[in-house]
Amino acid sequence: MKFVLIAASAIALTACVANEAAAFDLGNGLSIGGEVETSWTPAADTNAYGLDFTPEAAIVFQGLKLSADTTIDMLELNNDAVDTFTGFDFEATYSVSDNLTAFGEVSTDADNEFGDITIGTRLSF
Repeated sequence: MKFVLIAASAIALTACVANEAAAFDLGNGLSIGGEVETSWTPAADTNAYGLDFTPEAAIVFQGLKLSADTTIDMLELNNDAVDTFTGFDFEATYSVSDNLTAFGEVSTDADNEFGDITIGTRLSF
């Protein structure tokens, strides 16, 4: 019963405070924004906590969106032993129709060396 009460409270709280994140529009299709993600992974032998900040910049022009972002681990920000810069993620998307999008994406590592390129489509329904 206690678990059901805690789960119901968490769902109600999430529904009350959840809203869609909006990027700051700079005009001419250029926008900047960010996302903060907190997580907790309970396990039998260890608890893992996470706090990530993901700044993003994007430009949209005639259905083509070009974006770049990076993820910063906020819990390890002052730890000199851990490299907080992990590289950039680049993505290009093009809206073919209302529910079909073509995309291409590539990531870099901390040394700005590019990884594999991924190309595909997304169908929303």
